[in-house]
Amino acid sequence: MKFEFVANDVNYTFEDGIHVLGLVDSANEPQDYVILQRGTEFDEQDRKLGQDTYYVEVCADGVAGYGGVKSVSLHADTLKIELEDGAKWREDLSSIQIDVQAAKDRAGLKAWLSAIFSDTSTAVALD
Repeated sequence: MKFEFVANDVNYTFEDGIHVLGLVDSANEPQDYVILQRGTEFDEQDRKLGQDTYYVEVCADGVAGYGGVKSVSLHADTLKIELEDGAKWREDLSSIQIDVQAAKDRAGLKAWLSAIFSDTSTAVALD
């Protein structure tokens, strides 16, 4: 299944060593959203549980988990996220496509995506 929506609000924070990027259809009453998170420090328990990477949360039926993104691309105003077939958390979700025309800070969006997916096996292409 491919999940698609228009992000009318894009927010990024970096607090307590955690990058959080939120893309939502509406800031006031979000129905469709994707949240990407990545910590900068991990402990032994994080490593044992496989949580020493980025976290993805998609509003589609509460789908969420660690890792599992094959590729991320930002071209023009479209953000595409392809999920790995082996990611158990994704259920029947195979990809996400977000129209991010509302992103006022395109350079920021590229930097935020880079911060979340750097040093992982995820292929990143940001035009």
